[in-house]
Amino acid sequence: MKPNVITLEAQTPQGIFYGMQTLRQLLPHQIERPYQSNVAWAVPCVEIEDYPRFVHRGLMLDVCRHFQPKEFVMKFIDMLAYHKMNTFRWHLTDDQGWRIEIKKYPKLQQVSAFRNRTLKGRYTSPEKRQWNNMRYGGYYTQEDIREVIAYAQKRFVTIIPEIEMQGHAVAALTALIPNFPVRAARLKSKGFEAFSTIFIARKKKRLLFCRTFCRKQWICSLPDTFISATKRRKNAGNVASTARPC
Repeated sequence: MKPNVITLEAQTPQGIFYGMQTLRQLLPHQIERPYQSNVAWAVPCVEIEDYPRFVHRGLMLDVCRHFQPKEFVMKFIDMLAYHKMNTFRWHLTDDQGWRIEIKKYPKLQQVSAFRNRTLKGRYTSPEKRQWNNMRYGGYYTQEDIREVIAYAQKRFVTIIPEIEMQGHAVAALTALIPNFPVRAARLKSKGFEAFSTIFIARKKKRLLFCRTFCRKQWICSLPDTFISATKRRKNAGNVASTARPC
């Protein structure tokens, strides 16, 4: 950066993009706010040679326990890109909520994406917990997810969806198993902790939902991205042994 010229050089478009983020960071902080007058729009005369120390640089957003609308997710991606992070781990399924539209299983949107109450304040002893007793939740349509992915790609951010299989399956099983909702409601009333309830994997028919989800309904529509299918502890007392998709 010289008094009359700013030069950005990189070997890839991604490098130029990150150079622009550096330039933004050198400008007065008002650049990130609505237009303001009487600001000296200047940057220091410096020479910067920058490169990433780590290949994988990112953050996770958990929208299972606290759902965030699509617009918030896009703003979150903007902040990742501004700080030159290139990975967004999107936590989309857990015991507290299922956030993905699966057209073959509409109950996932109708039942698993919502809860009837939310913990207020800190997670403390049972006798001290308070609840707001309000229906809360939401989910992303497949079109929403494609739009967010395309938005992230333009900012050189790779999305890694986190899908809980085979553990942490309370929200999904609440919709998929006819005799499960009462038990699930009891589990969900404990708050935001994790449970070891799992999709049973002893018979092929009971994996129909998982296979449909992974092969046909959603994952196949993603670009060349990673999928985080987390494996959790198995507790024989919390096995959904009657699991069958509705």
